[in-house]
Amino acid sequence: MTRQAYGIGYSGRTMDELERIVQALDAVLVDIRFAPYSRNPAFRKASLQAALGSRYVHLGVFGNRNYQGGPVDIVDYEAGRAALEALERPALLMCMCRDPAACHRFVIMERLRAEGFSVGEWDEPGVYQPRLL
Repeated sequence: MTRQAYGIGYSGRTMDELERIVQALDAVLVDIRFAPYSRNPAFRKASLQAALGSRYVHLGVFGNRNYQGGPVDIVDYEAGRAALEALERPALLMCMCRDPAACHRFVIMERLRAEGFSVGEWDEPGVYQPRLL
């Protein structure tokens, strides 16, 4: 059971970089996008599954219903938290947004922290050290 979560945005990153980060953390990449689609084919659900296998999980319950605009509305936070707790590795919560302060993952990470999770946000591309929020 994990109580450790990091946040990351894939904007400005490469798939190789994301794979190295997952490996460095010995983590599961948890895709928290409402719709796991990207204009960049490397970051679509099928591509992520092919590249990471069991180290990839799409957790749509952590998605923002209002991802196209409006206030953050997480689909089902409680179900998402329970799914994270069931993981045996740290979770790397991924969405597109580069800036966590402008992203729904910040809302999720703050709630996780309040519930006793150890949380952090992964630093800039090419820097493989997490910084705590």
